[in-house]
Amino acid sequence: MLLRVDNVSISFGGARILSDVSFNVGASGVKGLIGPNGAGKTSLFNIITGFYRADAGEISLSGGNLTRLRPHVVVRKGVARTFQKPSLAWDLTVFENVLLGSMNNRGLGLVVRRSRLKEWTEECLRMCGIPPERWQEPMGRAGVLLVKKVEFARAASLSPTLILLDEICSGLSHDETDEVLDLIRDYGDRNRCGVLFVEHDLRAVQKICRDVVVLDFGVVIYDGDIRGAFSDRRVVEAYIGGPDA
Repeated sequence: MLLRVDNVSISFGGARILSDVSFNVGASGVKGLIGPNGAGKTSLFNIITGFYRADAGEISLSGGNLTRLRPHVVVRKGVARTFQKPSLAWDLTVFENVLLGSMNNRGLGLVVRRSRLKEWTEECLRMCGIPPERWQEPMGRAGVLLVKKVEFARAASLSPTLILLDEICSGLSHDETDEVLDLIRDYGDRNRCGVLFVEHDLRAVQKICRDVVVLDFGVVIYDGDIRGAFSDRRVVEAYIGGPDA
């Protein structure tokens, strides 16, 4: 098992956001993390990546404890992520944004880093379907699809063992979403990288995820095969309301 989330809880201002959340993510393939707005998905991502500190519980990656590590240390341990609101350097080029990720790649040793950075950044851009003619494009002028690909390429440039994707398909058309899903699947398969995938587009979730964990009001209400998720009464009620809704 790659990622283990064990009885994680957190509260803000007396409001419980996550309650005893537990699930695992395998070393390959894509696992969905879904639930209605406010279910606690992004808060959980922030705990895994060290931006929040849980009140209770543990996070481990390949058996190593991540629970109280700072974000930059979590990155070095092999965890990369994207954000709901892309956190790119809008005044830099496409290439420069991915280069920033490459500079933090724990696998590029200090001695060879300068000679490898450009080559590795170019490899990541090509791997993510970004053609050379767009590498010098200012990030601030990029369309939504290119922004999503650059975010993914920057995460991939870290050579992670786990990528957390927070609504990477939001704002995309169906065709663009399918292109990004193919990118995620191909990358995970080729690099044996686990993926935890937060998304509100249930069509996308069903297309790429083999299993899902469902949160509702900070509680896990389902963890299992994608085929059984939407026939589960608790999941149906969480998304469309109970019998009186």
